[in-house]
Amino acid sequence: MSTWPKFRASRWIDTSPAAMEREQATIVYGIQTQTEKGAKWAHCHENGEPLFFESAELASDAIDRLWSATRSARSDGETEGGAQSRREPE
Repeated sequence: MSTWPKFRASRWIDTSPAAMEREQATIVYGIQTQTEKGAKWAHCHENGEPLFFESAELASDAIDRLWSATRSARSDGETEGGAQSRREPE
């Protein structure tokens, strides 16, 4: 049985102005979500800013926080069903 939403961390090349001035590319980890079966993966944002992290561990911690918020919302009756953590490989 699958539970939605699903979250995953992906590697990205940092294209911020500061990163573009560096000699070597900088890797960041972004979080994506899929809200239902067959839906496209979408970038997660918080307060209008994309969720990017300096390490896979920090991205994983953020996914845990998102799952916690999802479970809390469901227990408050905002949505139906239970959350099941499923991380997709990079």
